[in-house]
Amino acid sequence: MQSKRREVKHRGVSRMDFVRAKGWFVRVYRRRQTHAKFFSDGKYEGKAQALQEALAYRAEYERKHPPVHPEDYPHPPFRSRPQRNNRTGVNGVSETVHVTRTGDRLRCFSVTYTLDGERHTKRFIIDEYGSRPAALEEAKQFRKAMEREMWREYKQRMREGEYSSAER
Repeated sequence: MQSKRREVKHRGVSRMDFVRAKGWFVRVYRRRQTHAKFFSDGKYEGKAQALQEALAYRAEYERKHPPVHPEDYPHPPFRSRPQRNNRTGVNGVSETVHVTRTGDRLRCFSVTYTLDGERHTKRFIIDEYGSRPAALEEAKQFRKAMEREMWREYKQRMREGEYSSAER
């Protein structure tokens, strides 16, 4: 059974209920940086008032710091640099353990990619390649090929869309 994601009521505003702190946490992302502020229930005389203050703060911050591109602007298909916690050095490639239907546990590299709006995963079982470096190299090569395909799709969407090269 697939779980349902809960509906996001207020983008960038989260509820924090801890023993020592209860309130609303605002996060706004701009130019690879995160701006965050906490609105305590105690300081703002209750949960509802703290939420109103948090929403007003977020709206004012977004007014002063508008996004670089409009919301419906197509995003690039993947990150250009790996995140800090990436251990393989390539986006979309991670070392995992695949459990087969019979219960066997196989160490592998999983490559994720998105084509035609659908997410795909391909596994490179380490034992099938003889060594960990060989499997990792094959996974990296496959991911690079899929990145070229994802960029091709992205450029096609940009050509078909309403965005001119002046806006990019």
